[in-house]
Amino acid sequence: MTAKKANRATRVVKVWLDIAFWLGLLGGVVLAGWTLISPVVIARSGRPADLSVKVAVGSGSLLPVEQLQTPQDADGSRTSALTRPRLVKARGELRLDATSWGLQAASNLGRLVGIALALWVIYLMRRVVATVIAGDPFVAENARRIRWIAMIVIAAGVVGPFVDYVVARAVLARVAIEGVTLSPPVPVEASPILEGLLVWVLAAVFDRGAVLEKEQSLTV
Repeated sequence: MTAKKANRATRVVKVWLDIAFWLGLLGGVVLAGWTLISPVVIARSGRPADLSVKVAVGSGSLLPVEQLQTPQDADGSRTSALTRPRLVKARGELRLDATSWGLQAASNLGRLVGIALALWVIYLMRRVVATVIAGDPFVAENARRIRWIAMIVIAAGVVGPFVDYVVARAVLARVAIEGVTLSPPVPVEASPILEGLLVWVLAAVFDRGAVLEKEQSLTV
């Protein structure tokens, strides 16, 4: 790839990051506004608002298991070589009509925090891409920005599941659902932490590049 094409591709990335930033900002403002005015809207319209939380199907938050029933289980015959079907690690989204502003606010607060963190990451990426377009990517500021991105990714991967668990636990404590067992989920995933560590390594590369760039400028 020639330098001209690389610079063009970088500018396209910058445009997409700009679009994502402003759309995300607009979405965050709309969600925050709805969270504030939803009590008035619900009181005047008499209609409940939509509430959604992440849940695990089955008992057990770390490893949810739901026992399933087959016709053989019902009549007591076990002629099949396959028995005791179980649904494992099933997770989804539970949607409810709710009039409780507190639960809605708690659910929306988690989303607002997620949007804010995503906007912060996009903002830092935009700053990094701007230096690439300017032809001076290996600066100390970029190393710090990428390190911040790494910390945000790791924090989101750790705090996000905890927030989902707390909100889902509060919702499930107030609603009885028959026919299926639901639990507040605790999805323990290593991928966000690994991704954050990889970004941290990239920050170290930029840090080293900034040092070499400074040494070269002093030598010249």
